[in-house]
Amino acid sequence: MSNLGPKIIELHAQGTTRPEICRILNCTKSTVSYHLSDGQKAKTRLRTIKRRKSHPYIKKLENFKEVYAKPHDKNFFHKWRALMALKIQKFHTNKKTHIMEDKTFTVQEVIDKFGENPICYLTGDKINIYEPRTYSFDHIVPSSRGGTNTLENLGICTKVANQAKSNLMLDEFYELCKRIIEQKEKSSKE
Repeated sequence: MSNLGPKIIELHAQGTTRPEICRILNCTKSTVSYHLSDGQKAKTRLRTIKRRKSHPYIKKLENFKEVYAKPHDKNFFHKWRALMALKIQKFHTNKKTHIMEDKTFTVQEVIDKFGENPICYLTGDKINIYEPRTYSFDHIVPSSRGGTNTLENLGICTKVANQAKSNLMLDEFYELCKRIIEQKEKSSKE
């Protein structure tokens, strides 16, 4: 994106409109505005600094609360703030009635539950909360199987373990792991 700046400025100086620049460079309107608006870079930098001061659980909780929405256009995933708002809204929406439910816990309650040095409830591995791509918040009882969006049903685990568990109940997941280990031992003997 940083190499688009000079191209955007050059096209704009030639009289190209912002929508045309978006089409020519295949970029978002916000990218064009960022490079053409006075003071926008400073505003963005201050916003980034402010966000980094927030607790790392906040973004993870937003992801826990929502399944990814389908993109409406090819630039949808660049609009991550809108995605986060949709995630929070969908998390609190009953899947059967489509009615918005009340929020059931706060970020502070999650911090109190897991602390600053949590471990994966599935593997026992240590989790570094400042590396958000390495862990996930998980519905212990999957929402697709009747699990609720409550603090009691919130687990923290490594991303790999969460992906492996998918929508299985804990006993089903442990049984699957047991069968995998038995198969590994069986194939190594052959």
